[in-house]
Amino acid sequence: MESGSNFNSLPYFDLSFLNFPGISAGAKVAWRSLAYPKSEGGLGLRDIESWNNACALKLFWMLFFRAGSIWVAWIRNMYLSTSPLWALNEENGSLSWMFRKVLKLRRKALQFLSIKFGNGDSTFFWWDPWTPFGPLSLYLGEEGPSCLGIPISATVSDVWSGNGWLLPPARSNRQVLLHAYLMGISCNSSIDMPIWSVNGIPRKSFSLKDVWNGIRDCKSEVFWAPLLWHRAGLGRHQITTWLFLLNRNPTLDRISSWGYETEGVCLLCGSALESRDHLFFECSYSASIWRKLMGHLSFSNIPIHWNQILHWFQVVASDEPTKLALLRGGKEQCMKFGKSVIDACMMGLLFPLKWSSGLSFEM
Repeated sequence: MESGSNFNSLPYFDLSFLNFPGISAGAKVAWRSLAYPKSEGGLGLRDIESWNNACALKLFWMLFFRAGSIWVAWIRNMYLSTSPLWALNEENGSLSWMFRKVLKLRRKALQFLSIKFGNGDSTFFWWDPWTPFGPLSLYLGEEGPSCLGIPISATVSDVWSGNGWLLPPARSNRQVLLHAYLMGISCNSSIDMPIWSVNGIPRKSFSLKDVWNGIRDCKSEVFWAPLLWHRAGLGRHQITTWLFLLNRNPTLDRISSWGYETEGVCLLCGSALESRDHLFFECSYSASIWRKLMGHLSFSNIPIHWNQILHWFQVVASDEPTKLALLRGGKEQCMKFGKSVIDACMMGLLFPLKWSSGLSFEM
């Protein structure tokens, strides 16, 4: 096997459609915007930084839930025998590169990890996330140990007297909240247990997908995603539509805004500035074609403004009688007009409805 053959065999994804022809700089859509799920307006790619962090968090998870691992045993013997995990300095050059990477993710791990304390013998009072406030060293700050008179290395059992908590009177609002919480709990004879939760639901295993979704940047879901991404869709049509939905195609109004000399007048009607909203379907020429096509499919009073059209499609896709009428009308028109432009329209417009309704028809 030749050197580099494994690399060359990896799948190649051509993303040249995101670049402007003849322009070396810039792209139609910011690359970071691609790394969102399709339901949030992206292309479903994964951001490498957040994905790597999610993978590294599995090593963090193993420290608490895979005691039999050789790697975990080595880490505990080398680094955790004299200091809590939370107290280690992530910039310490004597630690391995991989372990320092894990330490840098401690803040992110706190949204998943908590400690259900029992006797409190193995839970550090200041370092471990055994309260809803997270590690008390972060909640009460660096002055917390001196204010409460509790050593930084104390365990939860050290602060429990058997009848109550050994705490001085509260001197701040946060200390008041801590006192109020501790009044309702006490140590018992059970052992301390770590709990890994995703969205508040305890998990017995590590899910890379769930953790990644928990730490990545999220956007609000877009209502048009189900209309665009479907099993019967043609990739070229979907990408072009996606770019129009984001208003990132080089219409003449956008080209003019970039400083290029252009008249900007719509080439179809010659009476207004060309823009996405004008083309779909404020333009008299495109509107006439749109109305004629919808008329053949037995629809009247069809909207011609971009946002109204999107919401109209949403209603059509969710209304079963309208969907069935559109499918039946589309089939009849295919029989009348043959295999020309109408075939392409049916492929892009009717097949998504066919899949969701469970009906079948032949073109």
